[in-house]
This record gives sequence, structure tokens and C-alpha cells, in this order.
Amino acid sequence: MMDNDLLSACEKSCQVLADAVSKKQILAGSLFVEQTGTRLVANYGMAHDVHASYLLGSITKPIAISALMTLFDEASFALDDPLVRYLPEFSLGAFPQVTIRHLLTHTSGLPDQVPSNGQLRSEHQPLESFVEACGRLGFRFPPGTNYEYSSMGILLACAIAERISSVPIQQLVADRVLAPLGMKDSALGIGSIPEANRMPVQIEFAAPEAGGGAADASRWDWNSAYWRQLGAPWGGAHASASDVGTFLRAMMSDQDDFLRGSTKRLMRSKLDRYPGLGRARHPADLCRADDTPGTRAGGGESPETLGLRVDC
Repeated sequence: MMDNDLLSACEKSCQVLADAVSKKQILAGSLFVEQTGTRLVANYGMAHDVHASYLLGSITKPIAISALMTLFDEASFALDDPLVRYLPEFSLGAFPQVTIRHLLTHTSGLPDQVPSNGQLRSEHQPLESFVEACGRLGFRFPPGTNYEYSSMGILLACAIAERISSVPIQQLVADRVLAPLGMKDSALGIGSIPEANRMPVQIEFAAPEAGGGAADASRWDWNSAYWRQLGAPWGGAHASASDVGTFLRAMMSDQDDFLRGSTKRLMRSKLDRYPGLGRARHPADLCRADDTPGTRAGGGESPETLGLRVDC
């Protein structure tokens, strides 16, 4: 059973969602809470049942990176392997110094987005064009010496997963993460999620990269067929609230299932802040018994987690 404090918080949250829908502040909302085997599921507005799926934004990142880490479990790569071992076309500038660990811990020195992000979206370019554009990026600091959130670092990590597996990242996520966990209302992209179950994104006050303020944004914003189908590994997954709960439950467990328990502990573990953040010599160096799992490791000076940091 849920403790009284959590149950009270759930009741307040449900009221907030119900009020927001009635005042037309939001179009849809879902709540999923689980404690000691007891679940609370609530849906509002356009979300008629548990199958309502939402564009996850940056919660996509840990899901996509989990697919990559299944290859780590198979010893297909090491965290300190250089990026150029798998993407040899990235040979200029500081790219030869970038490791997979740097990409996963946002310490590569790469910026969040490519300068041509808006143009690529407006032209409906495929993911390969975003990867190619990354090769022309400048570095904001030498790899491994500082921290800056980087969606493009996650993209390159997933490009490595594609090179190793010879499988598109959307399919790799489906095969290695969603199917084993039974996440039937989820996909990187839209997969087979029915249109009626795909909740719209409210972009009235969206950032420019989401289409806010652009005259032709409806062609490529977060609600467009282009973006929904692209399956960007830094922000293009869809999932129901229950499926997100399933993923989090699996990641908080130390059981060997879709990932080894040791790999999940590694992904949850907090890493030392820079300098030298990316220089641990063995995955065990990153594991600490007192670490608590989560999808975001705070702000300020708190350490980051391997592949689990999300910003929306």
C-alpha cells in the first residue's frame, strides 16, 4: 500500500491536472505512481486511457542510450574507446580525443545542437544529415575537461550503436529495450502507436528549436509528421505514463534483464565532476553503493550520471 504522504500528494496532483484541463491550460495529462506494488493511474483531457502516449522530449535519451548499453553488455565496445574507432569520418579538430564516455556524460565539448538545426528540420532532413552536420562543429572546451549538456553527443553515441549493430537506432531501441520490457505503447519515433493515442504537444510558448516563433513551424515542429516520425534519439521517443514507469522500475532494479544489473548500476552511478570526469579506467570506478537512481542528476555542482541526464 502507498503511505499516506504519497497518497495525499497523488490526490493533490490529480486535482491540479483536472483543474488544468477544465481551464484549458493543458490538453492532456497522465499520472502514474507506484509504491510497493500498489499503482495509481489517472488520465485527463484527451488522454482517455492508459494507452495515451506522449512525446517524451529528452527523457528519450536514457531510453536510447540503454539500447547502446546492451551492446556494452556484449563487450562490443568499451566506454573509453575513441569515437573515431567507430565513426572514422570524424577525424578533424578535437574529435580524435572524444571517447564514448565523454558523449554519454556530456563532457565531449560539443554544443547541444548544430547551428543548422532549424534549417535541417525545415528541410525534413533525415538523422544522417544531423550526424553529418556534427562533423563541422567546433568544441566549446577540450574533451573531458568540463561539462555542457549536449544532445548531439547523444546522437553520436547512437550513431556508434548503429555502426556496431548495423541496425537503425529506432529498431535497436524497439528490439533491445521496448520489447523486452513490454513497453507496447512506446516507440522511438511513432512506430505502430495509433494516431488516436498520440497526444499533441502544446507549443504555444515553445523554444525556437521546437518551432516556436517560426512562420512555417507547423511543417517541422514537435507536432509535425516529420518530427514525430524522425525518431531523434535525443528527443523523439513516445511513451505512455505507464511505460515510462516500467522503464524506470527496470532501471532501478539490479536484476539482470534487458541490461545487466552491473550496467544499470553503472548508468545510475554519479561521476566525479571535471577535470578528469571522463578518465575512469574501468566501469567499476563509476559505481558507488550509496548512489540513488534517477533520470536527472540535479543542477549546480551535483555530479552527472552515465547517459541518464535529461533536459527538456
